[in-house]
Amino acid sequence: MRRSGTWWFGRRVPATAYTTRSRRRRLARIRIAALVSLVAAIGALTVWLVAFRAHTGEPDPESVTDVNEPLSPQQTSLVEDCEELATDDLDDQDVGAAERAVETCTRAMEAAPGNADVLYRLGVAQFNAHRPDDAVINFRAAESSGHCGALYRLGDAARYLEKDLNLAEGYYRRAADCGDKRAAVEVFRPEVFARSGYPDFIAALYRSDVPALNRVRFFAASYVLGFYEGLGEQYLGKEFDTCWNTTYFSGGETLFQLRAAEKGDASNIAEGLAYEWVAPKLIPVFFPEQGTRALDEIRESARKAGHADLIRMVEASECGALLPQRIVEGIEAFAKSKRSLFEVAKTVAPELGSFEDLRNVPWSSSRRQ
Repeated sequence: MRRSGTWWFGRRVPATAYTTRSRRRRLARIRIAALVSLVAAIGALTVWLVAFRAHTGEPDPESVTDVNEPLSPQQTSLVEDCEELATDDLDDQDVGAAERAVETCTRAMEAAPGNADVLYRLGVAQFNAHRPDDAVINFRAAESSGHCGALYRLGDAARYLEKDLNLAEGYYRRAADCGDKRAAVEVFRPEVFARSGYPDFIAALYRSDVPALNRVRFFAASYVLGFYEGLGEQYLGKEFDTCWNTTYFSGGETLFQLRAAEKGDASNIAEGLAYEWVAPKLIPVFFPEQGTRALDEIRESARKAGHADLIRMVEASECGALLPQRIVEGIEAFAKSKRSLFEVAKTVAPELGSFEDLRNVPWSSSRRQ
């Protein structure tokens, strides 16, 4: 009887065994081919990335060295030349000087490739030479090595180039936490307003949190009015600086809106009279620490608190920084909104049907929210 199978090195192998081995060999060849293809694809991608970085001039993050890495005497000389020309106060109007700084710092980067401080200085020079895209690339490379100044500059790029204030604030906060003093004046810091009479108000202005301010709008308006009117003064804090007045104070409609808010956003004279009567009775409901004071006294104390916070801001920041910009944006957003004193009162007295009812409702601390 003929046996099925085949001969393999002098031995008869059953057909089933031969078939199994054949399948295994085919699977092995398939796996090897797939592995070779994968390796080839990775190699091609690596070559493309290297070529792309070379084309764009973007430094390889792995090549970025620590700011404090020791340099040779020759490298030190080139780096010092770069630092001398690409200072943080480089005049952005002198493009020629900025271009010379770019050339010097480029040579320094070639001598000390990946040095984070050189990358930062090169970015400064490029930014002032009106080459912001190149500058941002080098700032990002320097930031990846923990350069605090690069974080601050990336904040500037986000603010002025991308017009993204939230992204800018994120960079500024990281830079301030890292120790950059320039960034510290850009962002809101609760400790600056630790002695504020109403720290929640100034924080809400910075966030443009209009609902928080409108909770007791007629009272918050006195605080905001004191802050905003102070911007109209020529003398703020320790120095005479008209920048604050000319940059942030527009007066006009914003001032009228704040004064109307202080009086309850009344739609007519009758409502206005009712609001004037009930306002001092509502204040203790929301702010028991105020006690039972006359309305003018309550408003005056809130205005002074707002003015005091303005001085705190001026002394802790700079005209043109992100902090005053965001606070003034919050003031303008608050001024444009409306919430009558009647609507405020209704949050603690839901039974109110009309503004005439304001006189008949018994106001006491039991209604406190």
